[in-house]
Amino acid sequence: MGIAAKIKAAGDEVVKWAKSTPFRDILVAARDAYDPGNPWFSNETKMISDLTLATLFAGLVGTTDMTLKCVKYQLGHSRLGKTTPSQTSLFEQDPEKYLIELMRYDSAVTSVTEALGENRPMILEGRRMNLKEGTPMQLVLATANRDPSYWSNPDGFDPIRAQLAETLSWNGRVASVEARSFSEAPRHCPGHCLSLKVSTSICAGMMGSFEKLVAEGKLLKNDGKVQCNNFNPDLVEPPLWEPPR
Repeated sequence: MGIAAKIKAAGDEVVKWAKSTPFRDILVAARDAYDPGNPWFSNETKMISDLTLATLFAGLVGTTDMTLKCVKYQLGHSRLGKTTPSQTSLFEQDPEKYLIELMRYDSAVTSVTEALGENRPMILEGRRMNLKEGTPMQLVLATANRDPSYWSNPDGFDPIRAQLAETLSWNGRVASVEARSFSEAPRHCPGHCLSLKVSTSICAGMMGSFEKLVAEGKLLKNDGKVQCNNFNPDLVEPPLWEPPR
């Protein structure tokens, strides 16, 4: 109970701060422009609170976990702090693809929940059951990302694997997530690219390779612009929405 109270108190403080930021004005303007009168968003404080808490959980916690694993894998999980040359060289070869493979291998987000879109018979623990439309079901990304019936060498660690674009760790096939495709990845993570930029930079800083990788053009490319082109080389991020003047 103590930790839950602390988490709630911290969340409330962040929500209070978020209501004072310029993004609050953009969020409210977007609501009024695209979905006025929707009862789900009528309470401004709750709308900001829900978005803020989702960002803290999926954005902050997930990116922190990815960054921590980036450092741990390079250190070989050793308390002595000895670097593992093979992992370090793989990271420095292509930091973003290293993290994408790391999230396939040991994902920060291990599953997502969705509701069945139709009635469906399933066999669970040897019993045939008829599940109704709307039944919540868990999609286990960690298992799918190592499915031996699909992946070549699923338990191997290879950032340049031919199937890397199929990684599912950002709520959809990562190439479709990078392209922001709502048809191929309707629930894709909007912070996918930002999480890669933040995590690679912090991980490189902790491993002592930040300046080297910046000089080589492997970090903070295009003056630090949040733009990922690992699978869509010609992709250009659309401009952020602004309220009409």
